[in-house]
Amino acid sequence: MAFDIHTETPVQTFYPGPLFDPLQRRTGLDPVAGIPPYGLPPDAVDLNACQLEDSKLHLEVDPRDSFFGDCIRVIDEPGEAPLAPDMPPFGWSGKQLLGGHAMTAARLHGELVLDFGKTRDGWIPFAVGRSSRLVGDEGILAAPDGYELPIAENEVSLIDPESRGTLELATGRVFNLHFNCRFTNTAIRTLLGLNPSLEEPPLLFPGTPHSGHALAWFTTTDDGALCFKLAAQMFLPLGEGLPESPLTMPASASPRSRQDDFPARNSSLHPFIFLACRECPAIGPRQESKRWRKSPIGAALEDRENGTLRLTCWPKETYFGDDFDVLSTELGGVARAQSPLFGGAVVQLGKIVDGFAPFSLSLSPPSAAYEPKFAPLLELLPPGTRPGLVGLRGDLAFPKQLYHQRNLSLNTDPYKVSVGIVEIATGEIRGAVLRKFLFQDLMLTLLHIEPRTPTDSFAYIATGAFRLESGRLSLDLAGALTIPYPTGYKFPLPDGGATVAKEGSQLTPFVRLSAIETDAFAPARVDEPLRFSGSGHVRGRRADTILFEIEPTDAPDVVAIELDLDDLRIRGRGATPHEARLGDRRLVTGELTRDEGAPCNYYLTVSERATDLQLVSADEDLDLWFTGQVVA
Repeated sequence: MAFDIHTETPVQTFYPGPLFDPLQRRTGLDPVAGIPPYGLPPDAVDLNACQLEDSKLHLEVDPRDSFFGDCIRVIDEPGEAPLAPDMPPFGWSGKQLLGGHAMTAARLHGELVLDFGKTRDGWIPFAVGRSSRLVGDEGILAAPDGYELPIAENEVSLIDPESRGTLELATGRVFNLHFNCRFTNTAIRTLLGLNPSLEEPPLLFPGTPHSGHALAWFTTTDDGALCFKLAAQMFLPLGEGLPESPLTMPASASPRSRQDDFPARNSSLHPFIFLACRECPAIGPRQESKRWRKSPIGAALEDRENGTLRLTCWPKETYFGDDFDVLSTELGGVARAQSPLFGGAVVQLGKIVDGFAPFSLSLSPPSAAYEPKFAPLLELLPPGTRPGLVGLRGDLAFPKQLYHQRNLSLNTDPYKVSVGIVEIATGEIRGAVLRKFLFQDLMLTLLHIEPRTPTDSFAYIATGAFRLESGRLSLDLAGALTIPYPTGYKFPLPDGGATVAKEGSQLTPFVRLSAIETDAFAPARVDEPLRFSGSGHVRGRRADTILFEIEPTDAPDVVAIELDLDDLRIRGRGATPHEARLGDRRLVTGELTRDEGAPCNYYLTVSERATDLQLVSADEDLDLWFTGQVVA
């Protein structure tokens, strides 16, 4: 099946073709229309009393929470093969130039009009128009190597086909959403002028299959005013250009980067837009933007402007999971699955303009020792996907069924960039969507039992903030989404059978990241043994009692480690652990190399309220989490 970026693609749970059906089991099956494969917004508000039928809702775009921009993956990889016969090359194989993404974001101003139709069975269609120009502030396209390109005359224009969606009145969520527009500015015109093979592309969010997202939802203010929110992104491969005129990026306006136009074949754009609109009386008179005021967090973010932050996750407070509200007699009720996550995050911060900056976020495992663990999963995911955060094995308990969860991970989508906007003065994140592949063995079983299960990465709508902790930046980010579980879809049972979902079933995947700059960790002093004693099992391997001890040795920078699980004693060694503080708690972490068995990492979180020991192992043999105390 051929796909054309100039034509709308139907919104549906899955698409044909080997690229979108990794197990090749969907032949003859029909997707569910209107529900995107990446999920729906998690928030819900009942709008049945709002009398929207046959009405026009005039909305003002709030520039404090409305932005548009781009995140460009700049490579030069001529001859890259497409991932499927009917798709163009995506730019996944080449090494990024410019030290990372070239990013830009600009605040938006203007007005929208939503034109609602007739209500039917709790659903109401609407079209999106505008009553004024959607104009953006000036911006800068910038990359970590110092590349800069000033941007002016920013504008978003709505285009045909008409932008539209269907509102579910009981929840405020929008299904079957198409947001069709065009971005214009001086940088785009410069790029088009350099490349005769390019034409100004229409942005038909969510784009061709698995190339982006278009999420919208309604909320209400305390005084009853309606708000309309939208988050959309897609990626557009630019191709190689012409033989006589290869695809070219313009030279940098900054002397710190390339001073001449340079080849960038098979690079890709990742345009994005965040909109927050309110009924016009709800905002009041528009105020001119003012320069942001310096603050401690603002100064720390400014020091890292247009750079890369490497963060280490705090695993007691970094986790992912799913609220399984699958209505079935065999399951007997709802269940919540939640696992800590181990590893790191990389945040690329863009250029600060008028107090705001874009950022992107990717994930990585605790060390290279975990990469073989990901190999079977990466064969199912799109080429270019890298290993991400590692979860902890454990149980998922429904009232009538018990599942053993293994091979848990959260991985960065290589094509849909996880992107957001941060307000520099406060550190608050004004809009963000995380595009991640959630995985566990139950997911693979689900794909076999119910081949109609979507296989795109999840789109977590996220909120949070950057904070300053003891002079180091930390990130606290929480995201979620909703997945309607269609009536009649199968759900696997632990014995290899399956149950069938009843009407009203849904899943709510969630994720929270709590991380601090990696260089906040310093070598921990281990002049005396550090001992942890615990009996409170939380997750993973079970035991009645546990003793974990780190002792100094005669060798420099080497410690001896002993783990007692009831009558089982495990000995090993490791480098001197490192520690950091986040607020009132301390994290001591290191790697345990066992005399026998795969390596593992330990995380000891110490606070006045409780002490937690978490171990995650490459072979999952020593996956465990216990509460207890540090003892003399």
